[in-house]
Amino acid sequence: MSNWRVIKARDDEGNHCIYLQQGSDKSTRELFEFVEPDVMVSLPQQYAAYLEDAEAEVESRNADEDDGQ
Repeated sequence: MSNWRVIKARDDEGNHCIYLQQGSDKSTRELFEFVEPDVMVSLPQQYAAYLEDAEAEVESRNADEDDGQ
């Protein structure tokens, strides 16, 4: 069973980052999207939309890898 998941973090510049990561292995971490702090204030719904997209991508990857086993 695959275990891709969404990781939320902030970078050194204060951007809100959304990563995709397989399990607990940080070497598999891929940047999915980042949102600058001013966008978080002016368009908070955009972050939520990116998060939804990331969750959908994780579900897709996990389903694809499960089908391939």
